[in-house]
Amino acid sequence: MVNLNVSIIYLFLCSYMVLYFMGPLGHVLNIFSFLLFFLLLISLKIKYKYTLSEFYFLFFIFLMILLSLVLNVFGYSSGGMQKDLVLYVSIVVFLSILVFLNIDDANLFKLILFLFTCEFITIFLQFTYLYFGFGLQPVVELDYMSVQGMSLNPNNTSVIFALYYFYLAIFLINTKKHLFFYIISFFAFFAFILLVSRTVLLCFLLFFFVSVLVMLKKNIKFNIFFIFLFGFLFFNFNFNFNFNFNFDDYLKLDKIKSISVLSSDDSANFRYISFVRLFENIANIGMGTLSVGDYGHFYQSADDDLMKSNPHVFFSEYSFLFGYSGLFVSFGLFISLIWKLLKNSSINSFIKIPLIISILLFQAVPSSILTIINFFPLMVIIVCTNYSITSRK
Repeated sequence: MVNLNVSIIYLFLCSYMVLYFMGPLGHVLNIFSFLLFFLLLISLKIKYKYTLSEFYFLFFIFLMILLSLVLNVFGYSSGGMQKDLVLYVSIVVFLSILVFLNIDDANLFKLILFLFTCEFITIFLQFTYLYFGFGLQPVVELDYMSVQGMSLNPNNTSVIFALYYFYLAIFLINTKKHLFFYIISFFAFFAFILLVSRTVLLCFLLFFFVSVLVMLKKNIKFNIFFIFLFGFLFFNFNFNFNFNFNFDDYLKLDKIKSISVLSSDDSANFRYISFVRLFENIANIGMGTLSVGDYGHFYQSADDDLMKSNPHVFFSEYSFLFGYSGLFVSFGLFISLIWKLLKNSSINSFIKIPLIISILLFQAVPSSILTIINFFPLMVIIVCTNYSITSRK
């Protein structure tokens, strides 16, 4: 029953109930969820000794909690995001990583598969609501109709769903369950088309084709068949399903069609400028602004006003907010992730390439990682899990 408990509680914590239930009811629900989480931690018999890389992850996330506490005591909220939400998310991230590191591999796979399935169902039902009029209505009103998923934002959901997929795919490749791999790959591809995040879609395609090349050595005939099948579905979906059903008014699929010019796109340029401004101000960030959404003096007057309150780049936002402390924590955390990934011998060396690219790019895809609860825990379990077949029972 541990797996079911983890799934239900984790799903509750990462479903942004704090945004749905404002006021007294919201506080009661969140206190209740934290109590359940602590009871779960006790029942798991948390280990006290961790590997060096696991210690680094817990250390950096703990520093994030400390910085969030400083923000809540001495800082301000000047944008749409509240400083107490930053603290809430950092605490839940720390607890989630503790839980993940203390669940056995079999239950962890079931948990991620459960979350993957719930997320896909949510995406699909939101899509049917937008186009056919029945299903789940997206909660947040954007400037265009869009599938948002459980993270209330298509970019945020795309990243989380991709991380679910990466973990499951590596597990299935190592356990030689190739048919299951192609099945979840098709569902993931369908979801990414609906979420219209081009960066995530490119990372998915790179990971998928590299994985297929790795699997070709195992069973050439079987995998070649599915390569042609997947390719047929891809082109048929792209050129017939998209255009014939005219989903553009609902899902902005013109973004997918313009994937070849991603490098010159305003969205990509937006994030590039935020990254450039960080390095231009590297000597001046000091203690940071300690004001959520107030980063205007790090930008030039001609820069978009939105990036001055939401840089859309984790390295930039965390450094602007907390200064050199934020710079140390953000870069240190991602360096630790890549270092652990490179040392994980149970992951094929070729598959590590798209994973590293994804880790580096994903920190600049979401609207703000500061509010995504399950981003870092998923990153940690992907690089820390031992996927060796010999370790499975």
